[in-house]
Amino acid sequence: MVSIDPRDRLPLVSAAVVMALGNIIGYAVGTTMYLTIFAGPVAVFAFGGVRYLLHGSPYPDSMSSN
Repeated sequence: MVSIDPRDRLPLVSAAVVMALGNIIGYAVGTTMYLTIFAGPVAVFAFGGVRYLLHGSPYPDSMSSN
């Protein structure tokens, strides 16, 4: 069984927080479906941005072309 790379844990948490906030705000405003659709790509960018700031590459090692 493969585990999550420890370097990817904080970026994954940031993406999960973005998704959770999108769902919470969408539910409170009454536009859950629209904000969830919008929050998905924003969460991907949050993952890449946090990973880039921490490790210099937005891509996990399994996706890099080294």
